[in-house]
Amino acid sequence: AMEKVACDAGAEHVLIWLTAAPRAETCHFYREDSTRVPRPGDQILCGIYTLYRGHWGHGIRMGCFGEGTRGMLRAYGIVREMQDAGLAALKPGHDLYTVNDAMEHVFARYFPGRHEMFRFRSAHGLGHFSEDPLTTDPFQHGYLPHTPPTGLPLEIRKGMLFELHPNCFPAGAEGAAIGDMVHVGENGPELLLTFPREFRNWGTRP
Repeated sequence: AMEKVACDAGAEHVLIWLTAAPRAETCHFYREDSTRVPRPGDQILCGIYTLYRGHWGHGIRMGCFGEGTRGMLRAYGIVREMQDAGLAALKPGHDLYTVNDAMEHVFARYFPGRHEMFRFRSAHGLGHFSEDPLTTDPFQHGYLPHTPPTGLPLEIRKGMLFELHPNCFPAGAEGAAIGDMVHVGENGPELLLTFPREFRNWGTRP
């Protein structure tokens, strides 16, 4: 249904991933990974990629099918704090690497020494490619071997567009991800997605 809405609006390409599970352990991209019928109490993570008139868009929201547990709300609170830290650092003239450092500082406070968990990159550049190579370099995937940065510093400039989607998927616990398209304006970050960032209770059907 989400793909149809996007295509009807003129999107040239749409990719949806949806995780519905008691504990979200990763993002489920493929239909065969999403055959489980959601049940009350399931954690819900949903991401969308779209290509519209040659430009890429991306967003992630999370919540619960019913009432969220304490673990789900804690996980959401961590990634929301990471995202807010990244947004605070995303200002024209600053070094882009400090945005990643700000989010990683929050992550390390909650998960000291926990670098073995599955994590995809906390942010990436957007444009005519879904992960703009230059502005994505400071944000490395947590599941890949760390490589030294290729360019220090990298100045943040007005007009740049990013996807900030911090995430964490600790083994045996509730995972979390939240993502927003962020434009760098004259005075700092401008969020382009209008759907609320808050943890969502999607309710249950009788």
